[in-house]
Amino acid sequence: MTDIVALTNTDYEKRREGRLDKFLDYLNPDIERKLGKKEQIYFNLMQKSFNWRTMFFSPEQVRRMLMQEPKDENGGTYSYSMACQLYADMEYIFGKDMKSDKNLMNRIISEHLYKALQLAYQDKKASDIEKAEVILKITDKIAKVNKVYDNDGFLSPEMVMPQMLNILIKSTATTNNNIILPPKAPTENE
Repeated sequence: MTDIVALTNTDYEKRREGRLDKFLDYLNPDIERKLGKKEQIYFNLMQKSFNWRTMFFSPEQVRRMLMQEPKDENGGTYSYSMACQLYADMEYIFGKDMKSDKNLMNRIISEHLYKALQLAYQDKKASDIEKAEVILKITDKIAKVNKVYDNDGFLSPEMVMPQMLNILIKSTATTNNNIILPPKAPTENE
């Protein structure tokens, strides 16, 4: 009789982390890692699925589209379970790169809001006042998603008025019989 061994979520996570470390290394600019041909194809599919997510496709639609992608030169396609695996790997890679799945969703929402901002700006039918109102609403939503506001709901002073470098130029002018003469060139003592 064979024993059935169940993998816990932590076991699965450890195995997945080890398998996907090469992709995280590939994304890290400090590590120069090359991917093999099959790995590059897999990574490109993860990027493609992330791009589909940012273009309003649901996770299920992305999985279905992955099933239609060619798996290799022979024309094979991915099964549904493999598409689910690829999608989960994409969420892990791009989610881990941004620290959490919540940040992944914030990034996707932010992309949508920036697209809406671009469309509002390019709208030729709307008046300038209508455009301004829509742009302000979208900009406010972008700020909330990106956590620009502090707890009070106001912009921090550093965001509104970044520290500037002030340069003071000392200049002296002399008058001779109510005629203003150009300033003298500064000497080493001044």
